[in-house]
Amino acid sequence: MDTMPRMLAILLFTGLSFAYVSETPGTDSESSEYRYAAPEQADDGWETRDLRNTGMRVEPPEDAIGRIQSGVIPNIQSLLIAKDGRLVVEEYFGPNRDNLQRVYSVTKSVTSMLVGIAIDNGLIESVDEPVYTFFPEYEELEDSSQGRIALKHLLTMSAGLKWNEPWWSSGDRKSDLRRFYSARDPIRFVLKRPVVNRPGSNFNYNTALTDVLGVILRKATGTRVEDFSDRYLFSKLGIDRTRWEQLGFEETNTGGGLWLRSRDMAKLGQLMLNEGVWNEERVVSKEWIDESTQTYFSGAPWMEGYGYLWWVNGYPVGQRSFHAYFAWGWGGQHIFVIPSIQLVVVITGKNFEGTDPAEDLLLDSILPAALGLRDRGAAETLRKFSHRVTHRSNGSPGR
Repeated sequence: MDTMPRMLAILLFTGLSFAYVSETPGTDSESSEYRYAAPEQADDGWETRDLRNTGMRVEPPEDAIGRIQSGVIPNIQSLLIAKDGRLVVEEYFGPNRDNLQRVYSVTKSVTSMLVGIAIDNGLIESVDEPVYTFFPEYEELEDSSQGRIALKHLLTMSAGLKWNEPWWSSGDRKSDLRRFYSARDPIRFVLKRPVVNRPGSNFNYNTALTDVLGVILRKATGTRVEDFSDRYLFSKLGIDRTRWEQLGFEETNTGGGLWLRSRDMAKLGQLMLNEGVWNEERVVSKEWIDESTQTYFSGAPWMEGYGYLWWVNGYPVGQRSFHAYFAWGWGGQHIFVIPSIQLVVVITGKNFEGTDPAEDLLLDSILPAALGLRDRGAAETLRKFSHRVTHRSNGSPGR
């Protein structure tokens, strides 16, 4: 895509400007006087704890939260950290604990979990099942080149279809996503797109593929996605308030239409970290967690890879690199899972333009704190790895 280098250059300039600000220790003029307090214990399944009792240092998150409050780090709406299975940081900057927030393409990662649950329960045979078997109304697909597309290709954005979805402008008239939403028969529109690459050979971001997965879930389970997710996922985690937006053709928006509370986003991250178990109850198989968080394709120049609708990356602090996978939605909605240090981080925001500071926060404050480092650290790492930290446009996956 010939516009991508130009976009990255712009993001490099704006992103490095932010990285420079974040490398400078907080001063009275830059941050408010925030003092850490452990999250309130609520009757929602989360056990809370003072982060200092988990071996974390309090200074880096105190400084970061003060800078968020003062606006130096812009447009963050919530920051939650769970360490060793306990909620240790919970702060809101505008919304409150009870507010539902649209999580945009974090929805895709939740849809991946639902597909895994459907397979675990024998409602879908496997990820190798051809997509056309769920759409007998499109019988012509079976003998076409599209007939080789399987569920795993939808999950890894590798269907091989000709598809143009500019990450920075879904309203672009040339956007196939826009055409998909306005098509008379949207599912036929996407499944009949020309095959330009062998399915499974190339990554190409395509939100409509996840919406197709939503239709497959409805057909395979015999119930709407909202009901299936409540029964088999959310209720198991004590999540009693959600909202799913509907697409214009009366299907659930599984590509970006879920609304969640931040505490509940953290529960989903903890479920993944726990290899599919919550409160000693199996919700999704360990095999699915392992399979869906592998790297199948390099998803973008600034990212190590893409799993089954989960992003995969490594985050360097000092001489160490920490493997992570995460859900990522437009505007700065994130669920980070870092297994090696038993860490789940939720960051939500309204950074719909400009750069997304979430990875700056992770590298510059949260990871150092989790490692027991007193200073905010990672400044040299940020300079060295700034292409990973700041080159993410918020017009990217998440719409």
